[in-house]
Amino acid sequence: MKQYVVSVFLFLSVILLCVYNAKLKSQLEITDKQKKEIEYVSQKKARIYSEPNADSSELIKLMREGKL
Repeated sequence: MKQYVVSVFLFLSVILLCVYNAKLKSQLEITDKQKKEIEYVSQKKARIYSEPNADSSELIKLMREGKL
């Protein structure tokens, strides 16, 4: 009887550890995705900010040429 109880306890412990490990891994993957997204957004922002702003005469010229 004792052996049965110990076996069931160990089996349940292994299952709980596997579930906890999977949950932890998924949280790490989400964190990695968020970090990559933050890096991507910051790179895009830097590229946008590095481009010069167009003044009104340039915008009118682009509109007449049909590029805007």
